[in-house]
Amino acid sequence: MRIAAHFYYLHRMDGRATMHVCVGINKVRAMSASLSHLYHAAFCYMAIWGMNDSMKPGRQIIDPFRPELKANPSDERLHELEQLVYDTLERDPELRKVLLDEYERKAPYLNFELVQ
Repeated sequence: MRIAAHFYYLHRMDGRATMHVCVGINKVRAMSASLSHLYHAAFCYMAIWGMNDSMKPGRQIIDPFRPELKANPSDERLHELEQLVYDTLERDPELRKVLLDEYERKAPYLNFELVQ
C-alpha cells in the first residue's frame, strides 16, 4: 500500500500544483534500492493503471483542497498535502481491494508472494 500510494504524485509543475499517477519523477524510486522493491513497484503501477479510473483515489483526497491548490500554496503546504495524499492512500480500502484483486489474478506469474 505504501508503494502504491507513492505513485500518486502531488507536486508543482510549471508553477502550478498538479497531481498525476507517475512512474518517472515520483518518490517511489527513493523508497528503496532493493531488487524486490522494483518488482513490487511494477506490480503496483500495473494494478493502478488497470483501474477504470486510475486517478479516482487521489482525486477523492485532493478535491476538498482544490481551491487551496489553485491559489498556489507555499512549497511547505504543498509538501504537507503531498504527505496527506500518501498517508490517506496507504489506508484506502478501495486501493487495497484493487491491489489484492490484481494479485489474485496474477499470482501464478509473479515472482513474489503476498504475505497477509
